[in-house]
Amino acid sequence: MMSNDLFAKKNLKPMLALRHDPFDSEDYMYEIKWDGIRCLAYIDEKTVLKSRNNRDITFEYPEFEGLSGLVNNHPVILDGEIVVMKNGMPSFHEWQKRSSIKDRNKLIRIAQTNPATYVVFDIVYSKGRELLSIPLKERKDILQDTVINSKTMVVSDYIFDKGIEFYNAAVSRGLEGVVAKKTDSPYVPGKRTNYWLKFKKVIEEDFVACGYLRGKMWGLGSLILGLYDDNEKLVYQGTVGTGFSREDCEMLVEHFNLTHGEYPFENNIKEISSGIFGAAYLVCTVEFLEKGESGLRHASFKGVRSDKDPRECIIRRDENG
Repeated sequence: MMSNDLFAKKNLKPMLALRHDPFDSEDYMYEIKWDGIRCLAYIDEKTVLKSRNNRDITFEYPEFEGLSGLVNNHPVILDGEIVVMKNGMPSFHEWQKRSSIKDRNKLIRIAQTNPATYVVFDIVYSKGRELLSIPLKERKDILQDTVINSKTMVVSDYIFDKGIEFYNAAVSRGLEGVVAKKTDSPYVPGKRTNYWLKFKKVIEEDFVACGYLRGKMWGLGSLILGLYDDNEKLVYQGTVGTGFSREDCEMLVEHFNLTHGEYPFENNIKEISSGIFGAAYLVCTVEFLEKGESGLRHASFKGVRSDKDPRECIIRRDENG
């Protein structure tokens, strides 16, 4: 029976969302797009946590060992997002700080001092019954009856109809965005469909392209980006490695190879030490979700601007502390 396999195999792929502009509709419900990592939780007497690519991450979250006691109708499969909070807001960078830690004692200490929260937004299996074909609204009702809200695990709230207003409110509070979900939709594992549509806050900014890292895209792996500070010194901002056409790659590689220059930053940055740097910089427009300690998140190259001087690309004061 498929329902038995679904829980026993523990290899379900999470349903995915397509990107879309915000809209209002009576046919959709709207909920916060949580800034964390996707997680499917297989909960019976014990809990097994699987990432989006089916990696077992149970070991990494000792704070979730007690999830079984917060769930009715065992066994269940829940879908949600693991988030780590900072100043009352989900912080992807706080999650990143703990993502590389493998020492169990350190993980236990972090779980006590800065615990993660499992924000649940769907249920696909309950008490021996698979729920993939059940309409979303019914799954939401089952979820409410299944999960006992706590500091460790909470059910994500949602609203109806007013998607644009909800998105604007979320972004104004510094949240990542909103996901619109069709109320009568099934759960489609591993697929992007019009049933789930994400409204994401996107930032577009011009950067100085200083050079590139080699890669398989016609010689280009990623562009190395910088901005000028108040002292007219170039400050490293990160890299962008997606969004290029073949023509973009060939043009950029040729430009920096022909205008070979010196390493442009004051600090030695290990991850770009093998870069090819130019003597003549370019200005490029990049779309990204947010800036963080590790660079630009979800960055995508949009094009080169020949109408702008690189020294016009400066660090804005609100980004410089």
